[in-house]
Amino acid sequence: MEVPLNRTLIDIDDALPTFAQQRLDTRTKRDTISRARALHWLQASADGFLDFEVFEARERAGR
Repeated sequence: MEVPLNRTLIDIDDALPTFAQQRLDTRTKRDTISRARALHWLQASADGFLDFEVFEARERAGR
């Protein structure tokens, strides 16, 4: 299912997107935003699925 997209114009400082492009190894702002959104989704999903405190407690208990 295709989600409709809207174009929104905003004023931003060019330094931050440039920094993000370098860190994410992307060529365009669109690719940078897409990769950042994907990484954010992965992090949020991992936080929801993996409870590292449970793993640590089990490790301390010797399980």
